[in-house]
Amino acid sequence: MPEGSPNLTPHFACSFQRPNLRALPSHEDSLLTALRAVAPSKDLSHVHDVDHLVSFTQHVRDLVARPVEIREVEGQRCVHVLGQAVFVRADEGTYDLLVWWRASESDPWALHRAPMDRTPFLDFPRTNLWKENLAAALLDEARCRIADSEIAFRWAAWAWSWVEFKAIALIDVRRLRSKIRGALDLDRRVLRALNRRRRLQPGIQWSMSDYNRELVGIDASTLVEREAPSLLPLLWGLRDHPQFDAAIEPKKALRLLARSLGVTPQQWRLIATSGRRGLTTYRALSRDFWAGDERQNALDYLALVRLLRPKRMPSIGLWSQMLAIAGSRRNPPSEPYAEALAMHRDALQHLVRLAETRAEEGKRDFPEEELHAVMAWVSDRRIAKFNRIQRTSGWDFLVRRALQYRARVRNPDFAGCSWDGLLPSYDMGHLRVEPLDSDEKLWDEAIVMRHCADTFVERCLRGETAIFSIRRHCGKRIATVAFSRLGEAWVLCDTSGKANSEPSKEAQRAARQLEQRLKTVSPVRPKPRPLSSSELAAVVFPPETFFADVNGIPVTSSRIDGTIAWDKFLSGAAKTPRRFTFTTLQSEGEPITEQEFRRRFMSLPTQEGGSPSCQA
Repeated sequence: MPEGSPNLTPHFACSFQRPNLRALPSHEDSLLTALRAVAPSKDLSHVHDVDHLVSFTQHVRDLVARPVEIREVEGQRCVHVLGQAVFVRADEGTYDLLVWWRASESDPWALHRAPMDRTPFLDFPRTNLWKENLAAALLDEARCRIADSEIAFRWAAWAWSWVEFKAIALIDVRRLRSKIRGALDLDRRVLRALNRRRRLQPGIQWSMSDYNRELVGIDASTLVEREAPSLLPLLWGLRDHPQFDAAIEPKKALRLLARSLGVTPQQWRLIATSGRRGLTTYRALSRDFWAGDERQNALDYLALVRLLRPKRMPSIGLWSQMLAIAGSRRNPPSEPYAEALAMHRDALQHLVRLAETRAEEGKRDFPEEELHAVMAWVSDRRIAKFNRIQRTSGWDFLVRRALQYRARVRNPDFAGCSWDGLLPSYDMGHLRVEPLDSDEKLWDEAIVMRHCADTFVERCLRGETAIFSIRRHCGKRIATVAFSRLGEAWVLCDTSGKANSEPSKEAQRAARQLEQRLKTVSPVRPKPRPLSSSELAAVVFPPETFFADVNGIPVTSSRIDGTIAWDKFLSGAAKTPRRFTFTTLQSEGEPITEQEFRRRFMSLPTQEGGSPSCQA
C-alpha cells in the first residue's frame, strides 16, 4: 500500500487462521457425513481427527459459497477474494494487491502488499495458487495439532486429497471467476487486450501489474489496433523499452525506436502496413518458435526483418521453414533466431527474393515439400551464400540440387527395410494412428512433417524405437509420436508437430491414448538377418592381419582396425563387430591362417586387399 494508506488487517478475516479447528456446522449434509467414514492408513490413525477434517472441508465450502467480500475503507473500494487477498482500487482504476502474510508462526497474520509483477492473481482462481494456499493452511493447522512435523505433513496431504475430491472438484471455476471479476469491476477493454496478448505468449499468467500497465496504455493499444494492427505486438513488447518515448504518438514512438535499432524506413513501412496478415504471421511465429518474453520476441522480430530485408511480407510457410533451421519453441536456439541464422544470411535473402518474384508473377507460394528440401540442404551443408550458377539458375535448379543431396544422404543400406509396427493402423475419433514400419514411410513422414524422423531407421530396425504418425481421416498429418524401449516397456519420448512445433491438444491426447495401448505390447528384439554369400564374399582384410580362434570366437587383429571379434558380425546379429581385448587374444587364442579362418567361419576362398567391411 502507498504511504498513508489505511491498515486493512482489522477489517477482514484471514482464511489461514481459524481459532477453532473443530468448528462444525449446525447441520451436516451427506457429503460431510461421508467424510466421517473415511480413514487414513494405520500409521496415521492415531493422529486422525474426523472433526478437524469435516470442519476444514466446510470452511472451504463456505469460502467458495461467498468468494468475495466488498467494503469501503476510507473512500477506497476493497475486495477480499476467497479470504486470501485484498484488491484495493485506486481512483484511476488501477489496483493494489495485498495478501495475508506473517514473518513467523508466533506472529499474527496481517495484510501486506504483494509483489504484483510475480503474483498471478488476475487469473485467480484459474491457477492453482488459491488451492496451494488452502493446502498450506491445512498443513499449518495440522502442525498446531500434531507434534511430529513429518506425521503432520503426511496427514495434511491425505486430508487435502479428500478435501479436493469432496469439495473443490465440484466447484464451477468458470462461475467462480465470473463472480470475482464482477466484484472487481475490471475494465473489459483491458481484459480483451490481455486475452489477445495471451495468444502471442502461450501459457503466460497475467498479474495485477500487467492489468495496471495495460489500463494505463489502453488508449494507445486501441489506437494502434485500429490504424496498424501489425504493430500491436511491438507496442506490447517495447513500450517499456528505455528508448520508447511514451510522450508522443505510439506509432511514431515505435518507428523512432525501430530506426535506432537499425530498421530502415522501407522495412518499417513493410511491417507497419502488413495489417492483419502481419499480426497473424507474428502470432504463428510466437506459437511455434519464440520462447522468450514479449520484449525479446519483438526485438528478435525486428532483427529478422533487418536480416532478411524483404520487400513484401514473407508467407508464414517461408517464415516457418527459415526459422526451423535454427530451432523451434520446444527446442529453441541458445541465441536469438536472427543471430542463429546470420551465417545463412545471403542464402536466405536470395530465397526471399525468389519468393517475392514468384508473388509478383502471380504464382502460388513454394510447395512445402520443395521448400523443406531446399532449407534442409542449406542447413545441412551450412550454405552461407549461393554460388553464381545457383543464384542465376532459378528455383527449380535449387530444388533439383536439394533433391540430389537428399538422395545421396539417404542410407542405401536401409532401402526396402521394414520392421514390426507393434500395432495395426486404427481410428481414434476423427484421427487415425498409422505405424511407421518401413524406411520409406519414415522418409515420407520426415519430408512432409519437416523433421528428422528419417534418422531413426537404424534404431527402429534394432527394435529400440517405435514411431507413429497421427493424421486426420483426409490424410493430413498433424503429429509424429516416438516411443523408446525402456527395459520391457515402451515409453513416450517425443510428440512433435510440423517442423518440430508444439502439437495440438488433440494430437497430444491421441499420443497419451496410444501410450496406454502400447503398455500391452512387449518390446521384441528383431531376429538377426544372416549375411548372404555375396556379402560374406565382400569381406576383405588389411595386410598383416592376425587371425585367431578364441574358444570358438573368430577374432582378427591389425594395426588399422585393432582387435575385433567377428562372431556377431558373421551371424548378422549386429552390424558393427564388437571389440576384443588383445590380452584375451594372446592368452586364450589359437593362431590360425586367413585360409583356416575363412574355412572355419566363412567357408569362402581367401581374398586380398581392402579392409574388413561389407560392400554389396
